[in-house]
Amino acid sequence: MTISAKLPFTVMIRATGFRLRIARAVLLMFLGALFFAAPALAHPVPFSYLDVHVDRNMINVTLVAHVFDVAHELRVEPPELLLDPSVLGALNGAVTALFQSRLHIASGGRALEGASPVSHLVGSS
Repeated sequence: MTISAKLPFTVMIRATGFRLRIARAVLLMFLGALFFAAPALAHPVPFSYLDVHVDRNMINVTLVAHVFDVAHELRVEPPELLLDPSVLGALNGAVTALFQSRLHIASGGRALEGASPVSHLVGSS
């Protein structure tokens, strides 16, 4: 009877030792991942989007085009050239034509009248 009383205690010690080794291994892997992890580098948000607000008598549309998207369409390399106001000003007509060719606002199958779909380019003069 003494043997049976010690046997569960011995098994429990082994199970606890096994769990302790697993916990140590997991902790070492976690610390290793933190130590050897490469730093994350920030980058510009590479997407364009269209924000549409519909009111009772008006539709307000804001188009945000990422410099990489516009540069790709206009074949400008490197894309950062479009951040230069003089370059963007020189390409104002091409950028406007690009947006006007792709942005059409209609209701009931008819084009809506009003302000130009592209009325203001940020950064243009």
